[in-house]
Amino acid sequence: MPKQHYKTPPPPPGEVWDEAFWRAYRSAKALAPFSRIYECLGLKFVNKNVLHPFNPGAVVQLSVDIYALASRVCSVFPGPEVVQAAVSGCEFDKDIDALLEKYGERIWGGKREERGHLISPGAGELYTEDINWPQDKARIRVFVHQWVFMRAVKKQHYIVCKQTRDGKKAALRGGATDTEPALSKSKKVSGRHSQDQNTRPTTLTANQTSRTPATTAHPPTSAPSHSTSNPDSLSARQAKLADTLTKYIYEPQTHPNLHDKFAALKDIYLEWANHAVYYRTTMHADYNTFDAVLTAWLDIQRTLLAWSHPAHDTQPDKRTVLEKKLSEMYTEWTSVTYYFDEEPMASGEVAVRLFKRMMGGEAAGLWEEDLGVLDRRVEIVIWSSWDWDG
Repeated sequence: MPKQHYKTPPPPPGEVWDEAFWRAYRSAKALAPFSRIYECLGLKFVNKNVLHPFNPGAVVQLSVDIYALASRVCSVFPGPEVVQAAVSGCEFDKDIDALLEKYGERIWGGKREERGHLISPGAGELYTEDINWPQDKARIRVFVHQWVFMRAVKKQHYIVCKQTRDGKKAALRGGATDTEPALSKSKKVSGRHSQDQNTRPTTLTANQTSRTPATTAHPPTSAPSHSTSNPDSLSARQAKLADTLTKYIYEPQTHPNLHDKFAALKDIYLEWANHAVYYRTTMHADYNTFDAVLTAWLDIQRTLLAWSHPAHDTQPDKRTVLEKKLSEMYTEWTSVTYYFDEEPMASGEVAVRLFKRMMGGEAAGLWEEDLGVLDRRVEIVIWSSWDWDG
C-alpha cells in the first residue's frame, strides 16, 4: 500500500494565518498552493505552473513586484525567523501597504465590465462575492500579505536546496565527501532514483491531443543505447543534466548564447534517448507519458530559440510563422491533463516530475518556478503577437 502524506489544510479564506500554520507551511507540512491565493483575490490565471500566471496588465505587474518584495524579505529573514515576521509584522509591512495603494484601484476598482482580469463570483469555491476597492482593502491585504510571505518561504526553500545541490556537485568534482567515498554516494543516488517509481498505469483525459509517445523521442538516425546504465556513471550523468538544465534556464537567451542553448537541448535529448532502456526499466508504465511530455517540451523550446534568432529581425514573416507555431504548441501543452495515482497534473508539472526523476539527488534545487521561467518566456512571445486593439 503506498505511503500517504497528510498535510494541514489552510484556515478559511480571509482568516489571518497563525504561527502554527506558518511553521507548518515552511516545513512543507501544510497545503496552501498559490492558486488558492489567486482565487481568493478573484484573479484569473492562465497556467498555475508558471511564476506570473496572468494575462498582461496590472496583475502581472503586481505579481512581479510581490516576487521582488519576497526576495527582499528572504534576504533579511533567511531562516525560521521569517515566520515571526509574517505573524508579528516587520519593516516590510509598509511595502505591502504601498503595493495595495499602487494596484488596489487598478485591479479591484472600477465597474464590472472593466474587471475582465477577475473571475466572476461563484466561479470557484473560494471567491463567492466580488471584492471591491477600497471597501475590501483589509481583506485584500490579508491575501497579499500571505502571497508575499509564501513567496519568501519558497525562495528560502530554493536557496537551501540549491546550496545542497551545489555541495553535492562540489563533492562529486572532488571525488569524495568528508564522510564517505564518491562511489558509495553514487550508489545511494542510484538506489533512491530507482526506488522512486510510480508503478500504476498512467491515464490521460479526453481533452488530450493524440500523440505518438515512445517513437517521437528516437529518430531513426540516432539509435538509443540498449545497455542499462551502471550506478557508477549515473550520478555523473545526473550532475551534468542538472548543470545543463540550470544553465539553459538562467543564462541570457541572446546571441551568441543561442548556439549553447540549442546544444543544451540536444544534450537533454541524448541523455533520454541514449539511455532509453534504463528509463523504461525504472519508470515502468510512466515512461510513455514522460516521453510524450519531454518531446513536446523540447519542441517548444527549440521553436522559442528559433524565434529568438537575430536572423529573423529582417525576416518578420518567418518570425510570424514561428509565433503561430509556438502558440499552437503551447495551447496544446497547457490543455493536456495527466493522472498520476489519480492526481491530475498539467504538462508543466509532469515535466518537473520527469526532470526530478532524471536528475535523482541532483534535483534538490529544481522547483516548479524554475521551469515556470521558460513558460513565461513563451507566453511573452505569444502575447506580443496578439492584436490587443482588435
